Amino acid sequence: MGEGLKEQTFEALRLCIEGFLNFKANELHPNFDLEHCRDQSFILLYRLLFIMFAEDRRLLPYKVNRLYTNNRSLGRHRDEIAARLDRVAARREDDYSRDSTALWEESPRPVRPCGQGPSRLRGASLQRWTVRCRSLCLACEK
Repeated sequence: MGEGLKEQTFEALRLCIEGFLNFKANELHPNFDLEHCRDQSFILLYRLLFIMFAEDRRLLPYKVNRLYTNNRSLGRHRDEIAARLDRVAARREDDYSRDSTALWEESPRPVRPCGQGPSRLRGASLQRWTVRCRSLCLACEK
């Protein structure tokens, strides 16, 4: 793996972990939950990569089926994120809110289920985690 790709991958992983940990409603603590956040972040990144690869290779109907492209496509989100981050960099638009989870809620179903199912988390069963919009956007950009 090239050094540039390796650095981008670790940066995306760091952003996902921070996105899970920094969203207060997740009630996660770095001292206790870091390893589980890392595991869930790897799952999230694998899902993102798998879907983006499948869309780019036309294994999924991105830019072929309008219903899929408009409603389920990760590629559409990726393009919108890139365009918005360009506008943010040019100071033509506000950055993503550090507390927003709107993009996570709008993401395609195969991406979102991270953290569902039984888990040990300080004696509680973790039903669902959320990642902050800004972290997810920056990870997708990588």
